[in-house]
Amino acid sequence: MRWRVCVLATAGLCLGFGGAAPEQSLREAASSDGIFIGTAVRPAQLSEAAYAATLAREFNMVEAEDALKWEVVHPATDSYDFSQGDQVIDFATRHGMKVRGHTLVWHRQNPKWLTEGKYTSADLAEILEKHIKSVVGHYRGKIFAWDVINEAFDELRPGELRSTIWRDQPGIALSASTQSKQPYLYIERCLRWTHEADPQALLFL
Repeated sequence: MRWRVCVLATAGLCLGFGGAAPEQSLREAASSDGIFIGTAVRPAQLSEAAYAATLAREFNMVEAEDALKWEVVHPATDSYDFSQGDQVIDFATRHGMKVRGHTLVWHRQNPKWLTEGKYTSADLAEILEKHIKSVVGHYRGKIFAWDVINEAFDELRPGELRSTIWRDQPGIALSASTQSKQPYLYIERCLRWTHEADPQALLFL
């Protein structure tokens, strides 16, 4: 059976509160039709009984809302903190749920050591490759799909890439062979690094 993927907003988790549980849960309905139905979660709320029960009953997929973003998982240059992400994985494993990883690259919620550092293009490329391979490698085989780059395009300039430290000067979009700037190259490199870290994971832009 070929599975389709459907992700709901966090607000969807409110279903089931304040009344009797429906005869058929969203999870049961989705699973019978071969659909993944999920929501974004915060580890701190997993200890709330009503929240956890609703999450496990209504969804067959979860996505960490902030736990895998740079400022949380990579707070210092040589320091990683997987504790929050591990809580999401543990909950999903215990309840037979898929996990979608969000997100490896974004223009927001980055630590100051990254955004305020004075790095060369080569430095940035090394930092990003190490970050992607460390995070994806830690969850290899546990996360079935990754949002590799989130909101890569600028909503105010249709068709244009968003301004980020990875695309802008010095960026990492410099072609080694031609020494010329190629704006989309950083996207290709991120996808390649993620695939190298976990060849079985589905990759999304």
